[in-house]
Parts: sequence; structure tokens; C-alpha cells
Amino acid sequence: MKSTNAIVIIVIGAVVFIVGVGLGIFYQAQADSMQVTKTETANALSSKVIPSIVAYGTVTKIDGNNITLTAQGDTLTVAVSPDAKVISFSSTAGSTAAPTQKDASFSDVRTGDSINIAVKVMPDGQIQGQTVIILPGSTPVQ
Repeated sequence: MKSTNAIVIIVIGAVVFIVGVGLGIFYQAQADSMQVTKTETANALSSKVIPSIVAYGTVTKIDGNNITLTAQGDTLTVAVSPDAKVISFSSTAGSTAAPTQKDASFSDVRTGDSINIAVKVMPDGQIQGQTVIILPGSTPVQ
């Protein structure tokens, strides 16, 4: 009886071990197949099919052609292309008229402005600002 019990315990232990290993391999394969690498993401976003992505926030710092945006606790610094188009939308206080669009320059962007930057993901994964839009409520461009 004692040897029969020992054999049963060993067989049950081996079955539990084999099932555990099989489940571990299965779940690891599932996790690996769901994971997307940074390189694949950068390649997809730098495709000509995706012309730009928009970054939105309040300007917290301007350093050369770099603009630091903050929105909802997140911060992002965008290197703006030297030939980027800058547009300003301004509205008259108390007016119900639609904001008017004006061409602006990079020097018109001020700390505290709310802006959108159309960014392009470069093949190396870096982002570059292509168009800067100064939103209404920001300092108006004269």
C-alpha cells in the first residue's frame, strides 16, 4: 500500500508539473504576440500614410526651436522644423464671431499659449513639429 500511494503521488505531481509548464508556455506566447516593439510603432507612425499626429497643450517653455507642452500633467518637448508653418487664431473678447486665422511666425508663440502642433514621427522615432497653431484665447498676433 505504501508503495502504491507513493507512485500515485509521484504521478499526480508529474501531471500537475506538466500542466503548469504547458500553461506557462501558452500564456507567455500570448503575451509575446500582443507586445508591439518601439521600432514597429516608429516605422508605422513614420509611414507616408500617416502625414501627422497632433500634440496639444499649454506652452511651458521655448528653447530655440523646441517647444515644451504640458497637458493634464504630461509634458512633451517638440523640436519644430525651421520651415514649419505657424498660424494664429484669434477672437475678439465678447464676440460670438468665429475666430479669424492669421499667418504668424515662430516668434509669436509665447509661454502660456494653448497650441496644437502637427508632428511627424521620423524614421528614427523622433518627432518633429510641422505646423504650429496658436489657439484662440492665447496672446493675439497683431
